[in-house]
This record gives sequence, structure tokens and C-alpha cells, in this order.
Amino acid sequence: MIVLYEVNSALDPVEGELAQGRREVAAFRYEGTDLTLKALRKSFPERGEFHFRAKVRIPGVASTAFAWQDLVRDDQEIPRSADGGPPHIRALPINFADDDQEPDFFQGQDVVEAGDTFDFYETAHARALETGAGHAGDDYDFLDSGSRQEALESSAPPPKPQEPSPAAPPPVTMHVSSSFDGGSNADASAPAADDEFDAFFAGASSSAQPSGSDPFSATFSFLKKSAQAAAMSWSGGKEGTPTTQQKGALENLARKLRETFDSENREHIDLLQTSWKSCFPKQRFQRAGPQWRLLGFAKEDPSRDRAFLSRNGMLGLYCLAYHLEHNRGVIDNARLPVAPSVGQINTHFADQFGLRSGAFLGAERPYWPLFDMGAGAYYELVSVTLRLAEAARPSVDDDGAALGRGLEQVFAILSQGPPNIGAFYEIARRNNVSYCSSFLKCKLVRARGACVSLMLRVLAWMTTALLWAATVDQIFAIPSQRPPNVDAFYEIARRNTVSYCSSFLKRRLVRARDACVSLSAARPCVDDDGAALGRDRGSGLCDSVAGTAQH
Repeated sequence: MIVLYEVNSALDPVEGELAQGRREVAAFRYEGTDLTLKALRKSFPERGEFHFRAKVRIPGVASTAFAWQDLVRDDQEIPRSADGGPPHIRALPINFADDDQEPDFFQGQDVVEAGDTFDFYETAHARALETGAGHAGDDYDFLDSGSRQEALESSAPPPKPQEPSPAAPPPVTMHVSSSFDGGSNADASAPAADDEFDAFFAGASSSAQPSGSDPFSATFSFLKKSAQAAAMSWSGGKEGTPTTQQKGALENLARKLRETFDSENREHIDLLQTSWKSCFPKQRFQRAGPQWRLLGFAKEDPSRDRAFLSRNGMLGLYCLAYHLEHNRGVIDNARLPVAPSVGQINTHFADQFGLRSGAFLGAERPYWPLFDMGAGAYYELVSVTLRLAEAARPSVDDDGAALGRGLEQVFAILSQGPPNIGAFYEIARRNNVSYCSSFLKCKLVRARGACVSLMLRVLAWMTTALLWAATVDQIFAIPSQRPPNVDAFYEIARRNTVSYCSSFLKRRLVRARDACVSLSAARPCVDDDGAALGRDRGSGLCDSVAGTAQH
């Protein structure tokens, strides 16, 4: 990968723009696939400490407008240039010796204690200062990117230490806001109406789709930008590294992300069957068929859709099967192509959680407690993000903006550190997130219906038991009157208004009446009455008449 860069030697603190010393654009080759801020520091050819910015496009304005986006997180992926070319980096040297507004922290001279209201970690600006000044996390490698002492030696001689002012701590200034070289100020996280995401969702055969790139490559950069604002707010909540149990769930997800589809693996086939039955319950399962295209797959055999499986592995199929199984009939009401949308959301979550690189092992995040109960929380997050995106689709211009809206809402909730999925939905309800509120309402309605159904079933069981007990008491009371035969038994029961016995007698009388009618109808066809009686003997009606007469 070719990376363009330029190094600037001065920064105007008032205007926030580069004042002088601009160097010609140079380039270096990066041997890898995903270029992150940490990888950029290790492979950057210049010596010293730098604060990096990336040239990105401003959505919603002229195509020539761009901005310089500050890079502040080690796992943040470097976006491509505003014109779609290779990444373009601007490096701002951090010169500790020339900064006469703050003491020399690295030599231990004139250190001023911060007041109660001073918080280095209060905003993303402070995080940019922390990273840019060389104070990195535990995984920072000073041997590859230059030590602090080397940075001091390469700078001008340090000024003579001055007595610190006892009135207040010195101000710390650092430019971290984006600077625009064209167009008007715009929200960098807003979706672009003419983004390449539109070309993909307009149809696979559309001529507007960039040639030589799969749909996921065409849309992945947009999702990164659309959720940038939400990613910057992740500093909220109580952060911490994952516990052993949480690491186990995350490692399970990472293993599924790397796993490839195997037609001999029964579990993989079961995932396809679950997705099929959830969407087409009345049709026989087909490994390959045109119905799979209704889900958004590029091929009739989902196992051959390389655009989906290459980025998502088996984790994408797990998320898809979960979403379809818990949202039956989703195809009939879908506002977004299901499979590509699930794949995009899963890819974004996997990168942000560090599943692909393994960064989750030491990363501090406020939402790791979600994984105390296993990997199911991840599937639920992907599913609810898609539902939120579908709910937002009518109010935005394109599908990409809808996905970005859903991601922002989910990340905003995650930043508050929900300990479980129930707390996640409760936070969403307090923030009036429409789909989550309706989801909770549906769950409450279902719970209420289940309670009513259970109460009715218990009441019916108790009624049946009482009736059965009363009937048994009545039946056992009849033998005490010593009936001489069965007919006398039923007669006693009838007098005691035992309902079944009364209905039994009624049925016997009806059968006797039918027998008499049959005998009357047979008499003209035979010589005597005996022949008429013998004619109906096979049906048992004579026995019924005799029994009734005897009674």
C-alpha cells in the first residue's frame, strides 16, 4: 500500500492552520492490509514525535472539499484520501523544547500540580494531546517510533526553567480540530448523498458501481466515517479490560470471524437452514436457489458469495441466522438488503471491538460486561443496529446514511457502559430510541399476555379438578343405595341429577325410538312381525328396544 505524507514544521495556534515550513508531498510503502495509527507510527520514515492527520472528504458538499481529520486512537484505521486514492497523511512535529507554555514533563522540572477541575481525559482533545505528545498506552513501542529522549535531543536546546506561577496551572493548548481547505464547515460524520454506497444499493448491475471492487470494499470506508462521531464518544462509562470470562466470549467471536465455510460441517449447514426456515417456512430447504437473492446475497448459493464471506467469515452467517430467527417475516418488511447490511455492521463491530487484530485482549472499553453471558450479546447488537437502521431509512437519503444512523445510536448507548442487554435497552428507552422502545413495549405486552394465559390455564385446571372431584363424590354415593342392576344404577343417578347419567338415559331412549321407527318401516316388506324383528337384528336395535322396555 502506498501512503502519501507531508511534514510541517510550524503550527499557527490562532488560526489552527499550517503557517510555514510545508514540505513537498512524499510517499512510502506500507507492507500490510489495514493501516492503523499504531502501524503508521512504526512504519513512518521520519524521525521524531508527530501528531498525524488524514485527508478525508467532506460529505454533502462539493467533491473538491476536504478536511484534515485528527488521528487519536491507536486502533483507528487510516481512511483513504478524499479523492479515493491512497491515504494522505499530514504529520505535525511535537517540539517539546519550543513550547514555553507548559513545563518539561519529561525531565521532571517545574511540574505544576493540576487543580481539581483539570482533567486530562475529559474530552477527545485531551486524548489527542496524550497520543500526540508521546504518552501512549501499554502496547506502545518506543524503540520503533523514537523515544522521548531522542525527540528532546533532536529539538532545539531547552529554555532555562522558570519559576511556576502559584496562581493557577499553566494552560495547555493543542490544535485537534479539523481544518478545511475548501467548502464550508460540515459534519464529517454526516452521510454523503453521492457516496459510492448509493451505487452498490442501486443494484449490482448498475453502471454507477465502481468497477474492480466488491460491494463491501465500496461501502466499508463510508461506514467508518459515518460512525466517527460515535466512536469519539467511547470515553464515557467505566472502562476496563475484559475479564477471563469476557475474553473467552470475544475469542470465540474472533475464531468464528476467521473460520471459513465448510460444506461438510453440519453446524454451517444448520445456519443456512435456520436462515431459510425463518424466511421461507413453507418451502423445502435449498442449498442453492433464487430465494437467497431475496436476502441480498450476490449468488444463489450463499456459500459462494465471496464478497460476504471474505470479510465476515462464519461470524457473518451466525449474525444473519440470529437476526432472521428473532425477526420472522423480515423479508416482507425489509427496507434494507438484509445480508449485505448484516455483513457491513458485523465488519464494523469486529474492527471496533478488535476481533480481527486481537486488540480486545488489552483494550479498555465500558461495554465488555455485555459478554459475561457469552457471545449472544454480539449477535443482539448486530441485530438491533440493523433494526435501528431500518427505522431510520425513511428519514434519510440513502441506505448508507441509515446504517450510519443505526451505528451511531448503538455506539452512543454502548458508551454509557451497560452491564447487560437488559440495561442496554433500558438506556435506549430513556434516550427515546424508537425501535428499542417499541421492542421493550412488545416484550412487556408478550409478558403480560403470557401471564394472563398462565392464569387462565391454572383456573381451567382448578375448575376441572373441582368438577372431577364433585362427580367422583356423586358416583361413589350411588352404590350406598344398593342398586340391583346397572339400569337401576343409572336410574338412581338420574334421580340425583348426575348429568352424565341423565344424558346416557336420554341417548338410550333416542335409540329405542329409532328402533321402533325402523320396525314400523320394515313391517310392510315382510310376511309377519317376527320377520320384521329379524331384519333389524343385525343392527342391534332390537336389543336396544328390549333393554329399554325391560327398564
